[in-house]
Amino acid sequence: MKYCSKCGKEIMDETVICPECGCPQDSKANKKSSNSSLVWGIISVIAWLIPIAGLPCSIVGIVIGTKNTKKLGLYLSIIGLILTILNAVLGGIYGYQSSLK
Repeated sequence: MKYCSKCGKEIMDETVICPECGCPQDSKANKKSSNSSLVWGIISVIAWLIPIAGLPCSIVGIVIGTKNTKKLGLYLSIIGLILTILNAVLGGIYGYQSSLK
């Protein structure tokens, strides 16, 4: 058993919202999820150099990031996705122009 962070009423460990005052309770799952979003965001910003790795990392980071209240991981994943697409397009253009010579 734990206690509500606002009203102090004793509540079950699994309780997400206090039945007495309606205050949302911090859950370890949300903290783990927000950390994983940040980690995937950092990985996607680094992985953009190799588009085949950066694209899936960015997509996973965006999916996880949309479920969290902390949006830093989501923003990093979006930046990683943009850089990955830009790298793939520029690499394709460069490769095409090199094949014409």
